[in-house]
Amino acid sequence: TKLHKAMTFVADITYPDYSIDNWNDTRASSYSKSVLVRNFNLYSQTFPEDQYFKWMATSGKQGAHPESLIAQYPEGGYFMMRNGWTTSSTMIVVKNNENPLSAWHCQADNGTFSFWHKGRNFLPDAGVYSYNTDANRRDYAATANHNTVTLGTSSYVSGAQEVELLKSATVDGNEILVTRHLIKDGIQHRRAFVFVDREYLVVIDDVYGGAQNTVTVNMHLATTEDAPTSISEG
Repeated sequence: TKLHKAMTFVADITYPDYSIDNWNDTRASSYSKSVLVRNFNLYSQTFPEDQYFKWMATSGKQGAHPESLIAQYPEGGYFMMRNGWTTSSTMIVVKNNENPLSAWHCQADNGTFSFWHKGRNFLPDAGVYSYNTDANRRDYAATANHNTVTLGTSSYVSGAQEVELLKSATVDGNEILVTRHLIKDGIQHRRAFVFVDREYLVVIDDVYGGAQNTVTVNMHLATTEDAPTSISEG
């Protein structure tokens, strides 16, 4: 049923530490672990035969997690890859969703992704901090403030995105996901994710159709004084 699929989506997009990202206008701060566990308990009561909901509701003490390490929602444009179900695991969420009705809560950030590893989200989604219409909200929602490709710093045209899942496969133990979207005026962005040996992630960007000289690759590694992140160049 549609209700069961929507509930499963929430379970699939929740990181192993019971946190959730700011995808679109999710407002992750509203989804604490206690809120998520409460919801999973409600899901389990609604579908008592579902072992996944029971597993999520009990932090793995009962029920069972899915055998598959990849979840796909091509209509909604979300894809999740992982190498396990514990807090020592790695989980990747890719967002590439279409917005034909120019819905306000759907941010123009196709191709963005997160990289959660051993309890830390290295590439969190900018999402939104508020539903207000002030300048800060527009800054958070800007395409360039997400982990995706832009033409210069220009945001994608809201409501104009054509998106497509080109490939999703497991090849020799490597998870491969390829998505595509129209940036504007025939300019396409194809992004390939290769989860090599389910240990490290390779991201390959291909922009074609013109204006390549203005392409900017935006990556926003989270870093704090207590948990700094460094980039090695070479």
